[in-house]
Amino acid sequence: MKITQLRKFWFPDVQYNDTAEHPHYFTMRFAHRPNIDAQIWLTIFASGAKFSGGAVTALGVAAAGVKSYTFVNDRGQIETRTLDNWESHARVQRAVDITFAFKVRLAWAKAEGMVYYWE
Repeated sequence: MKITQLRKFWFPDVQYNDTAEHPHYFTMRFAHRPNIDAQIWLTIFASGAKFSGGAVTALGVAAAGVKSYTFVNDRGQIETRTLDNWESHARVQRAVDITFAFKVRLAWAKAEGMVYYWE
């Protein structure tokens, strides 16, 4: 495999003091249907906590992963795959686009990633 290009991306750091889930999404589109390996990871995570009656009632969480990707399948048709689980990476041949998710609740967090173009 020959890496031909690197493309960095990130979600800026965010801080939430409530227990609601705050989702953020980023879609990267590709003009020439490249083969890619994509990765995403948390670079900052500091959990918050809620207390009641001397007990911890909620802890902060953050997660980053590949949400979905679209590609040209072997029949030449555009196909989208939506992932049911949190996946930190994806390998996609003839990519049309890829969407990353970053979700934060009661925490300070940031996520970064890299897309490797390959032949």
